[in-house]
Order: sequence, then C-alpha cells, then structure tokens
Amino acid sequence: MNRLLIFFLFLSSSFMMRNSYASILEIKSGFHKTPMNLWDPFMLEDKEGTHIFFGTLFCKERNLPELYTLFYSDKHCNISSVTFGIGYGFQKKNKTDYKFRSQPVFLPSLNSNKWDGHYVETPSVVKKGRYYYLFYSAWRQSKNEKEYWKRYQIGVSRLKIKKLSKLLVKPSNRFKRFLVGPLIPANHNGFSFDSENTQEPTAIWNKQSKRFEVYYLGLRAVNKLTQKPLDHKEPLDDDLAQINEIGLGRKCFSINFEKIDCSSKEEMPMLTTRFDDLSKLDFVNMPEVIYRNNHYELYYTDFSSSVPTIPVISYSYQKVLKRSSSDGQNWSNPEVFYENSNPSHLGVHSPTVILRNYEETQKAVLGVQSWWAVESSSPQKCFEKMFALPIAKHCHNTSLLVID
Repeated sequence: MNRLLIFFLFLSSSFMMRNSYASILEIKSGFHKTPMNLWDPFMLEDKEGTHIFFGTLFCKERNLPELYTLFYSDKHCNISSVTFGIGYGFQKKNKTDYKFRSQPVFLPSLNSNKWDGHYVETPSVVKKGRYYYLFYSAWRQSKNEKEYWKRYQIGVSRLKIKKLSKLLVKPSNRFKRFLVGPLIPANHNGFSFDSENTQEPTAIWNKQSKRFEVYYLGLRAVNKLTQKPLDHKEPLDDDLAQINEIGLGRKCFSINFEKIDCSSKEEMPMLTTRFDDLSKLDFVNMPEVIYRNNHYELYYTDFSSSVPTIPVISYSYQKVLKRSSSDGQNWSNPEVFYENSNPSHLGVHSPTVILRNYEETQKAVLGVQSWWAVESSSPQKCFEKMFALPIAKHCHNTSLLVID
C-alpha cells in the first residue's frame, strides 16, 4: 500500500548470494558499487537477460539540474541534493552478477509544481513496437510541505531503444514524458474508490484486444476530524486521513493512449475492501498482473500476514498471494504463492514475476523486496543515521530476492 514510509526505512548497496531456504538469488543492498536502496522492483526478461527497474536515490552532481548519479553507500553526497527516481540493473543471460546503471532512467519533473514534480516510484515496464513504456506512481512538491503529501497519481513515459542493456552504456537514454498530465488521475470526487489516490500500477499489452491494460490501487479516505472527504491538496498522512476503502482498478488504453472501455464493469473496482481498522483486514496490496495462456494472474502482498512482533520495520509481510482470472475482472480465491521462511528476512513484499521456459514447462519466477536489519554497530550508513532521526534505533537495508 503506502510506500512513503520508506522515507524512514532506508538501505545501502548490494551483492549476490545463494541461500539454503530455496533457489534464491539475493541482491543485497549495502555494498560497493550497488544502489544505496532498491525498492519496489520490476523484472523484465528477454533474449539479452534479466532487466530490473526499481525505486532508488540519486545524488545531484555539479549543480546541474538534470545530472544525477546513483547514490552509492561509499559515495559522498549532500543529502539536501538527493532526489527519488527510477534505477536500472541488468543481468546478462547465463551470468550471475548484476550491473547497475549509475544514472537514473527516470526522474521527477524539473518543475516541482507539476503533478509528478517531487517523487516517482513503482515502475512497470511494457514493450510495444519500437518503444518501452514505463508506468509509474508520483506526487508533487509544494511550498507547504503538507500539501499533496503522498497524493499519488499514475503516469507513463517511453523510450525508443533496440536493446535495453544499452541503458548501461549510454547515460542520455532516458524515458521521456509525452502526456501533459497523469495517465490515471485521482477522481477527487470523495465517493469513488480512487477519489484520493491512484498508485502502484502494473501494466500489460493485451495482444488479442490490442490495448494497454493498467491495473492499479485506488484509495478513498476522509478527514478524521470532520469525517468528510479530503480536499485534493490535503495530505494523506496518519494524523489527518482515515482510509476507508482500497480497491484494485483497471483502465484500458489504445496504442496512442486514448482511453477505451475495458468491459461493462470498467469503472467498478475489483477486490474492494472497506474498513475502519487497517490492521484487521486483508486487501490487494502492491500488485503485479501478468497475462499468459489466455488468462490473467494477479500476485500481491498479503497484508494480513504482517507480523506485529517485528517492530523494527513497517513492512513485515510474510506472504505473496496469487489469484487467477479469465477476464481480468473476476478473480479466483487467493492461494499462497510464496511464504517467507528465512528469519533474517524481516518482511517480503512488492512481487514481480517473469516467465522462464525450462525444457517443456514454463515457470513463474518471483522477485520480491525483502528487509533485513543492520546492527547499530555496523559501519554501514543508513537513512536514519544520516538524517539523525529520532526513530533511528535500527538501520534497515533491502534485498531483491529472485526465487527460481
């Protein structure tokens, strides 16, 4: 669900290791020449190898507005110049190591007053024709820090490139905006399931229907004091907002991103949860949708599997669930697709899935973000220490677990 809590739960760079809990490749943050942080990953596999896109920090260089480099744990960086963007890594086929691009592939708008001028995250990448399309969540900056806080909407950008791996060697290759505003804006009517936020997109190109299908989470909330719908500028924070509804939505678009109907129920949310107590209910959280063999598969974080006895992180979820659908609208009951069994992984979430062929079978390979704790005596830096936050009782790093 809301991932801005990661502001307070940071990480450091990365190495790869195999562990004994399953066939798991762990890309672990906190080490030399790897991202300072790696969250909300998206994996894409092709003939070249495996590509990963992820949210991370970038450090401004030489006071130039668009020159940023990847924030490594051993790199000096002025914290005030840090921005949040989308990073890229690549694992060549039949190799075990990942290489990371040091420049962002996508950043917030240079104009902080734009709808996506402050924070971008949750990448989902789709190839269609000559372009790769990057779908993302974002929110804007304001002179009043409370305005628009965590008020996500969904956008799309694109990049014309023959081989994604060229992103490693050509810094000028970046995804470019081509729409004036958000692709899926919040409704701001106070009554629909997505009246406050649209966020966490997962997109596919449906070859049969010849359309983009974008699944996303919608949020509806009220002011805690007045119990009235929030103004569109009011922050979605715990002090002011009470979330009343979360649902999975779907919007469909032509190749030119003209909105088209998905079905007769297109405006209705799926798997909607209404609640007063967030901790007592389950809902679709951090979704990923894939399409194969004429049916849809939905993977998501099991909110109800959060472990309250793990107080050092807010994302202590332990399970990834899966549902299936023939029409992308009506879903089967959930089944457990992956359950964390490694005590050093404090939580697993934000699933991403690629399909691999093994002899005559096709297997869904899962990637998830995991948290692990760093002892306070460790020389590694973490977000809490750098900002001297009062909650800095623990350091937290993340991993991408590729479960094959």
